[in-house]
Amino acid sequence: MVESFNRRAANDGLFLGIYLSVIFLASIFSAKMLVLAHIGLLMLLALPFVGIWAIVRFHRNCQGMAPLSVLWMYGILLFLYASLICAIVVYVYMQYIDTDLITNQINETIEAAEKAPTAFSNDFIAQLKQLRDSHMLPSPIQIAMAMLWATSFFGSVLSLLT
Repeated sequence: MVESFNRRAANDGLFLGIYLSVIFLASIFSAKMLVLAHIGLLMLLALPFVGIWAIVRFHRNCQGMAPLSVLWMYGILLFLYASLICAIVVYVYMQYIDTDLITNQINETIEAAEKAPTAFSNDFIAQLKQLRDSHMLPSPIQIAMAMLWATSFFGSVLSLLT
């Protein structure tokens, strides 16, 4: 049984990884096409239901006999494999395709904060400029790994709640 749920999690993780990658790409290109922002947001909101659907489908394939520990491990592995795929997409995109993505996002955030000043925006802008100017922005691999662990943790909690 261990091999079958691991293999099943890997196979289902491929599709969920593509799903997560589409969410990432929709959010990246949403500045150019507003409809992608809405699509990405809807897909992100549907993510817990997609995860629950995969876990329930696995439970049904086990004729309802899979214990909680197996379902939980399946969910953890499902999101881990999916996160690996999405992390690779994030890394490749940020490292080789749009190498200035992080800097551009910081510059756009600074410009937006300068246009709409608030009580704390001056400190916020100063901190962002200091991060940018001192080259302390995260690297693509750091962002990809943080996303991998955050998504895996989310999947673990979601799996336990299911």
